Amino acid sequence: MAHYVDGFVVPVLLRNLNVYHRKAEQAGKIWMEHGALQFWDA
Repeated sequence: MAHYVDGFVVPVLLRNLNVYHRKAEQAGKIWMEHGALQFWDA
């Protein structure tokens, strides 16, 4: 089985950091439903 990693760099204003974290969690749940094995937000 092949393994791969997708990475994204997204510039976010500090005042929008909470919104970004909420959206990232929502996206992670969707990716997991579609076969992702892990989701990390760092």
